[in-house]
Amino acid sequence: MAKLSQPEFDEGLEKLAAELNTLESPEIEMAILQVPIDEDRRIGSEKSPMELIKYFAKRLLAVIDDIPFTDHEKGRIYHAAGKYGEAEHFYKEAFEKDSNLYRNLGELYVEMEIPAKAAQHYEEAIEKGVREAHYYLGRICLARREYNYAIRCFFHTIGQDIDEGYFGLGETYAKLYCLKKDDESVFKDAVENLKEAERLKVKGAAFVLGKLYYERVIDLIHSQEGDVKASMNPTEFVTLAQKYFIKAVAEGSSEANIFLNILSWYSEPAEMK
Repeated sequence: MAKLSQPEFDEGLEKLAAELNTLESPEIEMAILQVPIDEDRRIGSEKSPMELIKYFAKRLLAVIDDIPFTDHEKGRIYHAAGKYGEAEHFYKEAFEKDSNLYRNLGELYVEMEIPAKAAQHYEEAIEKGVREAHYYLGRICLARREYNYAIRCFFHTIGQDIDEGYFGLGETYAKLYCLKKDDESVFKDAVENLKEAERLKVKGAAFVLGKLYYERVIDLIHSQEGDVKASMNPTEFVTLAQKYFIKAVAEGSSEANIFLNILSWYSEPAEMK
């Protein structure tokens, strides 16, 4: 039987535990170690975190009925192993028993590329009193370009003091601005909400805000003579875009670096204040 080295085992188990929020029992660790694996199956540093998670989850399937997992834990293990039908079954069982265990089933439907079922599930969670589900329903509506519905969902989220609501609302207005670049009120609403999300340290807000200012720069550069925006100086927005892309890089966004390189064509990189 092929064996994992101790560092490989520790790394894989740690990543699986972080993904599943379980596996703290020594009994489970022993179960993973004892499950036979193919001789030609190699796990090493070249494997991505998700590949390691899937690998260890598949090993757990051989003993899943021998360990007292909850329905929710079983759903997460099947999900991680790529067994979507079984994952859906156990997620539904868990949700029926505890409506607060709602997120994973919605995420599964998104991963399966059936957002309509995800939206239906989040609506059911809201009906059961899970108000936080408004945020995830808003994300689905935003992805489906149902902007008015998304805005209503994110306003509900802000009313529940969930910081991500500002991010969702700002991102929705930013999408609308890209469609209607003559609507200054939409631009201002996007900036206001994204700045609030960035102030609250919602990850991703700095990048979307930088991209919004970048869109404004491009819009001003290509504005027609006689257009009221043609008299605006894009330099201010270049500086603002750079500022927030620099923050996004600090959060780990590699894409923000691409935009910084593009913006360097227009001016010198801005200093962070």
